[in-house]
Amino acid sequence: MDKLFRRSQAALHTMQTDYKRPLYEVIDWGNPLIAVLGARGVGKTTLLLQRLKALNVPPQQALYADLGDLYFKENRLLDFAEAFIEQGGRYLFLDEVHRYGFGQWAQELKTLYDLYRQQLKVVFSGSSLINILDQQADLSRRVRFYRM
Repeated sequence: MDKLFRRSQAALHTMQTDYKRPLYEVIDWGNPLIAVLGARGVGKTTLLLQRLKALNVPPQQALYADLGDLYFKENRLLDFAEAFIEQGGRYLFLDEVHRYGFGQWAQELKTLYDLYRQQLKVVFSGSSLINILDQQADLSRRVRFYRM
């Protein structure tokens, strides 16, 4: 998990915040589960990192993770998120959910929401709306979708 914290901090150090896409102001960041969807290259990662930077909280409370990272080929998202919460985590920004190694990301996000929505806010991004809507877990009543 320490590697993910280092990678998150490294991504934040290079992030510029002088320009934000209009969607940034539209999103209700208070929702416990937010999806930012859109084609590759439209700025989803930038949007997530800009929000993380704007939170201005200690690094152990907010984390950016790319679910295509090798870490998530060997470690379950749900286990990671629970350990993150135990260490004081409050905000989790998950990029490229469709690349998650175990393929059950929707079910794991649903479980996170159901168990920890009072403790953890999760923002996730994905480039394929069809893949997201085809997942077996019913996220429709839990997640607030935004299209870039």
